[in-house]
Amino acid sequence: MNSWSLEDIVGAVGGTVISKKECRLTGLGTDTRRDLSGNIFFALRGDQFDAHDFLPKAFAQGAAGLVVDRAEVVTEELRSLGTLILVPDTLRALQDFAKWYRSKLKAKVVGITGSAGKTSTKEFLATILEKRRKVFFSKGSFNNHWGVPISLLGIEPTHEVALIEMGMNHPGELTSLVEISQPDIVVCTMVGQAHIEHFGTVERIAEAKEEIYVTSKPSATRIFNLDNPWTLKMFERFEKSDPGGSRIIFSELELGRKNVDVSLHVEAMTLDGLVIRGKIRDVESQKKVKIFGHQNCVNLMAAAAAALACGLTPEEIWQGLGECHTVWGRNQLLQTESKIRILFDGYNANPESMLALLENISQLKASDSGPTRRIGVFGQMLELGQASKALHEKLGEQAAKAGFWEVFFYGLDFLEFSKGFRSINSTTPLHVQEKFTSDFADRLVQSARPQDLIVVKGSRGMALERMILPLGPLNFEKGSL
Repeated sequence: MNSWSLEDIVGAVGGTVISKKECRLTGLGTDTRRDLSGNIFFALRGDQFDAHDFLPKAFAQGAAGLVVDRAEVVTEELRSLGTLILVPDTLRALQDFAKWYRSKLKAKVVGITGSAGKTSTKEFLATILEKRRKVFFSKGSFNNHWGVPISLLGIEPTHEVALIEMGMNHPGELTSLVEISQPDIVVCTMVGQAHIEHFGTVERIAEAKEEIYVTSKPSATRIFNLDNPWTLKMFERFEKSDPGGSRIIFSELELGRKNVDVSLHVEAMTLDGLVIRGKIRDVESQKKVKIFGHQNCVNLMAAAAAALACGLTPEEIWQGLGECHTVWGRNQLLQTESKIRILFDGYNANPESMLALLENISQLKASDSGPTRRIGVFGQMLELGQASKALHEKLGEQAAKAGFWEVFFYGLDFLEFSKGFRSINSTTPLHVQEKFTSDFADRLVQSARPQDLIVVKGSRGMALERMILPLGPLNFEKGSL
């Protein structure tokens, strides 16, 4: 665990020491529900809580020092409990601390963004690298204005490569994250309609995503997806502005293009995984990968390209691709004791990823999902703003064409989903409602039979695991919201 001197912390955050008890602090803390032994605790504000309201608890949990920005909450009793640093803004202090610490690190930092595929690409890249490099990678989706600094502060001096996921929901956010993390390698997996609520158009989303390329240091290696129209335009602009700049490109569609560094395609797809074939630099091969969904070919190519940038050979990368696997909530294949199979994709959802899943399910042979019964369970796609109702009506239309025996949906736009579904399909049993209830899950339990395939997808905030937990999926850990 990392440790820092009080002098270094104060110098990095520009704070004032208002009480001094510990001169060296170990590890970082932001949550008073966790063990904070020896930690420097930053009192951050969330949507619902302000950590300044729990400062005594932070010390009770073992924190050695606190960084605060509300002087009025600092009592004499609090001063007596440990080291206190007062700053103008705790979030900015956290970011400044992470930026300072990043400047001291020798690890090569990889910055990963995209409307879809960020976390999957990060996980696949970690798998490819971990037997060949000492790798740090952020857990879950710690990818925002506080998650990225926390991730950076978890990198240890012995790490050779650090994988940092970078999300955004407003212009300028990626610029800020790039300034803090100073990545050596950057990639945008693709641009789609995720977070359109905050931008209004896909064009504006693309402009914001391009910040990762525009604001990264000149020496950084930029990785481009040539198959997405928005990232292709980013590549073309980069080629004009910096023709000699370091870049790696990947494409499934342009298989014959000589200067494509990574080109993979899906040879076959079953519920158990993909067979991918193609070329990494000049090395051709084929691998079975335990990951479901054609769209993951993009994420595998992005990971392979980043591995090249990290110095791995094509042979090492091919071997690593065969070791990649599904992580919690992302096209996760589960089974119950009664032989019901569940494809659980409850980690995130947007219009592009929903369509990809439905297309994948439509392409499966009947033998891949038992006799003929496939049940669809869907939840609201969040952060779509004014486009939400129209996009959920479209989703209903798409789901109606996918060949499900029965369909469930819950979320605010349940009426629009139903309207779209019934405009295409008037016979398939359809159950919709605004919010999750245990009765809704019970209805699914009553419908499911051995050998059925239940396909589950929706935004993380919908907590769709509640629909399948009553079925008793084996080896399934509950996720966190």
